[in-house]
Amino acid sequence: MTLRGFLEEMMRRGASDLHLAGGATPRVRVHGLLVELDAYGPLESEHVQRLTREARDHVATGRPAAGPVEGLGAGPASRPVDGLGAEPATSPAAGPVDLAIEVSGLGRFRLHLSGQRGMPSLAVRHVPARLPALGDLDLPPVVMRWTELRRGLVLVTGPTGSGKSTTLAALIGAMNQRRQAHVVTIEDPIEFVHPQGRCLIQQREVGWDVPSFAAALKGVLRQDPDAVLIGELRDLETMAAALSVAETGHLVLATAHTRSAAETVHRFIGAFPSERQPQVRAQFAAVLEGVVAQLLLPRADGQGRVVAAETLVATSAVRSVIRDDRAHQLPALIQTGRDQGMQTLSESLQRHYLRGTIRRDTALAYAPDRLAFLRSVGEYDPTRPVE
Repeated sequence: MTLRGFLEEMMRRGASDLHLAGGATPRVRVHGLLVELDAYGPLESEHVQRLTREARDHVATGRPAAGPVEGLGAGPASRPVDGLGAEPATSPAAGPVDLAIEVSGLGRFRLHLSGQRGMPSLAVRHVPARLPALGDLDLPPVVMRWTELRRGLVLVTGPTGSGKSTTLAALIGAMNQRRQAHVVTIEDPIEFVHPQGRCLIQQREVGWDVPSFAAALKGVLRQDPDAVLIGELRDLETMAAALSVAETGHLVLATAHTRSAAETVHRFIGAFPSERQPQVRAQFAAVLEGVVAQLLLPRADGQGRVVAAETLVATSAVRSVIRDDRAHQLPALIQTGRDQGMQTLSESLQRHYLRGTIRRDTALAYAPDRLAFLRSVGEYDPTRPVE
């Protein structure tokens, strides 16, 4: 089967992800669950190699065409990154590649080509054609208020596959409808393509438009932006540049791979050398506006997934504990900050469970404190062990 054939099967099943690896049965992720495509059996390494070559052939000529192409290999798409050449790979050792392609009749996909145990591997993520509406994501109302900010740093965090890119795209989409601004995005690769609305939106792709996130941020102020979106804070240089852009009076939106607001603060500041951390704490406390740490959980009815989120709003008390190296107090501030729009993950799980949106076992699996969660929903029984 061709790569297009697998993409068609992926779309037919309503899957968010497709995984192809030499020696393994193809799998798709449907509503968060990984499902084997048993009809295909384990794929030969040579078969997966042909599929990865098919994807690389599709990027060999450079940039995306103006519209959807007819099929893989029929036209240009996105490019390899990390200094890799554009020639098709002949072995998995050609290196990891991130790219985005648009296929006629199917839509847009993000691909990651890599190798494992000397065999090729391919992970595909479907990028929905319709930009998500922020109001449809069931995030706390304070997140919508962040689209009106003129300066500061807003972080969207969570593990891989938690919907961070979707939330960022929704934030930009809301800005595009509500205000006139110049928005510059720096992404690797570009996933959601934003139409020009009330905002002027310029999307720059790492590896093609710019060599790296850090390099893009060095010159971004010369573009006269109102807001800058950073696809990922992946290294110290990018974090430092993000702080600098926010300090100059611009709004910066970015993602990080952390599971809670407190962990986000620890991880960000801890990435810097110890001698710089006092200064970074002061900078971070001054520019931070908010953090939303989110998860995607399977719905109780099996029809898709729902966002559970923790939100931190940078009140004067929050800024003080960050500046004074007391970030361990942030969970307590979130618990008492409901009036400012803050919400704990446990509160989000409780609301979803009581609505019937998620199952009990799902809520317990992700609850930071399972006993406290059971007490909050009135189901704690001291005579029974927690399941």
